[in-house]
This record gives sequence, C-alpha cells and structure tokens, in this order.
Amino acid sequence: MIFSRKPPLIVGLDIGTSAIKIAVGERRADGGLSMIGSHRVESRGVRKGEVVHHSEASASIMQALQEAEEALNMEIGEVELALTGGHIDSANQKGTATVSSDTHEISEEDVEEAVTNARAGVLLADGKVVLHVIRQQFYVDGKDGVANPVGLLGSRLEAEAHCVYGVGTRFQNTLNCLHERRETSVEVNNWVFSGLASALAILDRHDKELGAIVLDIGAGTTEYVVYAKGMIQKTGVLPVGGDHLTNDLLLGLKLQSRRRAEAILHEYGNVWLDPSAKGKTIKVKTSDLLADREQIFQLDQIQVILNARMDEMLRIIRDRIYTQGLHELVGGGVFLTGGCARIAGLTELTQSVFEMQATLAAPQGFDGYVEQFAEPEMSTVVGLVKYGQIKRGEGDSQRGLSAYVRRFLGLSS
Repeated sequence: MIFSRKPPLIVGLDIGTSAIKIAVGERRADGGLSMIGSHRVESRGVRKGEVVHHSEASASIMQALQEAEEALNMEIGEVELALTGGHIDSANQKGTATVSSDTHEISEEDVEEAVTNARAGVLLADGKVVLHVIRQQFYVDGKDGVANPVGLLGSRLEAEAHCVYGVGTRFQNTLNCLHERRETSVEVNNWVFSGLASALAILDRHDKELGAIVLDIGAGTTEYVVYAKGMIQKTGVLPVGGDHLTNDLLLGLKLQSRRRAEAILHEYGNVWLDPSAKGKTIKVKTSDLLADREQIFQLDQIQVILNARMDEMLRIIRDRIYTQGLHELVGGGVFLTGGCARIAGLTELTQSVFEMQATLAAPQGFDGYVEQFAEPEMSTVVGLVKYGQIKRGEGDSQRGLSAYVRRFLGLSS
C-alpha cells in the first residue's frame, strides 16, 4: 500500500488496560487543532495500565498501528505516547538561580537553570526517573506571582515546578513494545503522563484558573490531576478502575463467568445507593447453551457491591488531595472522564465524597470529526494530540527520546 506521508499530522497512542487507542490530528495554520481520525483494538498483555506480557502487548500495539495506517491511509513514524501506572507520583519543588547578566536582566538561560535546580530537588529512589517538569510560577527578588520572568530585572530568581516521576524500567517495558515493528520503526516524539493528557483534552483556561480536579477512570487505573490558580498542583495514579468493579461483582454474586459480570455492570451497574432499588430483582441468563438457565439477583445488592469499591477509591484520592489543603483552591469542582466515567451514579457519589460539584467531561477545543472524539473514553488520546500540537507550536518538540531519558531507561542513543 502507498501511504500518504503528511509530516504535520500528530498521532496519539494510548496503551490502555482494555483498549489501545490511536488518534490523529493536524495543527492548523492558525494554531488550532483538527482531528482527522482514530482507531482502537482490544488490548492484550496490559494490566493496570502497564505491560505485563511483552509479546501479547507488542502484538496488539502492532495490530493497532497497522490497522490505523490502512484505515487512515498514512504511515505512522512517530507518536505521542501515554504512560501511566501505580508507581507514578509527583512533587512540587523550588529551585534558585543567580542572574548572570551584568545588567541583571533575566534570560531564558537563567530560567532554565532555576527550573533545572527545582528538578534536582526531587529526591528519587533508585530506578526512578522524572517524566515531566512543569513550570508553575517564579519569584524575582522575593516577588511572587511572576508567570514569565524573562526580560525582567533582578538578582535572584526562584522557580516553582511540578515534577512527575516514576520507575524507569516500568516505563521502558511500554516503550520496548514499540520496537517490535522492524520494517518501519515507530519513534516516541513525546512521552506524556496519561492524566496530564486527559486534563489537556477536557479543561479550558477558565477551568484551570478557577481550580479543578480531573479524575480519569479507566479499566485498570484512575489518574488524578489538580489545578489551582491556573497551575498543576498535584498528580497521581491509583491502580484501581472498572475492572475491579467487574471482579467485585464476579465474587460478590458468585458468578461463573466474567462476561456475565461485565454484562450486569453495563446494564444494571449503579455506584450510588438508590433507595428505589430496594426490593427490586433482575433476571440474568447464566448459560449460552440452556435458554432457561437464569439467576435472580437483588438490584440493591448489586449497588452495594459497586458502591463499596467506588466510594473507597474516591475517598483515597480525596484524602491525598485534601490533606494538602488543595481543595480550598478548587472552585470548578471535579471533572470525571475516561471509559468508566459513564457508570450510573458516579456523578452523585463523587459530589457526596468530595463535597463539591462533579461533571462528566469529554474532549473539547478542536474541529474536524468532533462527534468521533467528543467522548469521555477518548480524553487521553485526544490530549496526546493536543500535547503534540502545543509542542509544535513552541517549536521545540524533540524527535525521539532525549539523551537524558535514553540514558536513564537504558535505551541506545
């Protein structure tokens, strides 16, 4: 097949627990974003957002890439790659730099030195690497609230930065799966924390300024990102998602088939304890061979099982955020997204646990095939394309992983 090679195209690759998603977009001449197409296949060899079976994961990734190329008539040579996992954590750090110019005018080099020193302040255990260093704000000779100090006069520059980090070898397990296709290599243009990508997809500037909590609930993980005063303040991952709800039903209802548990979750699942469900029953077919083989379950029993898991998960994340007092800076509420954000009762339960407004959110801020992408389960992969769009706009997007990253992950240069 002869592919249409279009360098401006941006490809996002999200290797999830249940599905591998690919999205393709294009940065318009005016800087805006047009979404062109997408493709998804069932994910194999991935658990809780991480590769646990290399050959199975590699095969499903290669299948997704090849099918996407054929469907979209293009060759995929580089991707923006989402990374997640329960090992990912974050910290806010401050770094300082002495302004080097005789005129005391702050340069971009001074800024980079301060940010680099902030990064150096992250105490990493053996094997951990920094995934992102996100600038927050600057201080010039003690004055705070400086968004961009370049060109200002000062003697001492301080930078606050949000650092996202995780275990390098666990990142590498995902990256290595992209090396299986030998006929045409796939390079990682940018690697992006999944939660950050989802936040980019669903939040606008007003949401970030007002303060927002993003919960991206997938099949195997839930990523969370907290914005306050327009800046990221906290990020993290809880290795719990929709698969755990299915497992709980499987065990709690003593089902013989995981497929039956998934069907019950999709058709009758509700994580909010609805008083009207008391006394109601459902009949579930338990055999594909015997048409009359049915089992009766109490609807409120199903809700109790699902509520226990989701309530616990939300409270763990809430406590991680509230212990730092960040909730006092959040005025826009909680934004729920991801493939499992649609489950009935989640908005009500989230509002009860977090004691603030909760909203189901989908990607926004682009044109093209809007209906195809404006779904909660597409947030991460659309956010990856947006990340690539931003980097291209800055003009500093790197081709492939940097030497720094390659050294820490043990990849060849």
